[in-house]
Amino acid sequence: MWFPCLDKFVFSKENPTLSTQIQKWKGVHVVKVRVPQQPKQTLSNSVIIYAHGNKWDLGRLIKEKVLHKLSAVAKCPVIAFEYAGYGNDYINSFSSKRSVENLLKIYKVFRHQYTNIYFYGFSMGTGVVVEALRQLIADRQPVPNAIFLQGTFTSVMDTPEAKRKLGAFNSILKLFFNLFDVESILTHLVATNSIPIYFIHGTRDPTCPIAPIKKLASQLGANTIWIKDGGHNQLEDMPEFKKEIGETFTRV
Repeated sequence: MWFPCLDKFVFSKENPTLSTQIQKWKGVHVVKVRVPQQPKQTLSNSVIIYAHGNKWDLGRLIKEKVLHKLSAVAKCPVIAFEYAGYGNDYINSFSSKRSVENLLKIYKVFRHQYTNIYFYGFSMGTGVVVEALRQLIADRQPVPNAIFLQGTFTSVMDTPEAKRKLGAFNSILKLFFNLFDVESILTHLVATNSIPIYFIHGTRDPTCPIAPIKKLASQLGANTIWIKDGGHNQLEDMPEFKKEIGETFTRV
């Protein structure tokens, strides 16, 4: 269970990074990045739906070319969507519930247009992706071909930021209220479904430490891509990331 009033205690809404490249589909702010290579080099009829991190928004993703870098190595288009209250949607309050709904709206638009759809979450976006997957399965809806979780956590309540903000109340609150409980959701889903799961993590990630993720990946029998000496941000710039992600998307 989660109360919306707790959102502001866990998430950090930054000043928006605005961009004219952002469009609006079905009431959701989105940006689509196409593969920079020639069409013959792209993955046929595939697309990645990307969920960004907590202190990111679409404008920052565009500015730092995160989506362009991912599209280049995965060799397929990348579509990113905005969270409620972030970026170009800054006039609204942040809502974890509506952010998950935004992903599901975009997925509904594209699942009839692409044969292969992959959910890709970074940091907080991994929680958005996993919760969206849980809802799709619960509603007996078609699911993506695979999910990619980069710089993830076991639960949003386990992150250093949540612990810092909630202090001594964090452990108590976690007993009754939880959000984006990645570990519990995936453990349950893996027992009843066979969707491929890929964990991507820097071995020196200070924001979401890798140790509990290694343990979780082992328990789930998930695919893993550990980026040696990688931190939390800018993994896309590391040669090992480009090599591993490129090879993964040729066989996923």
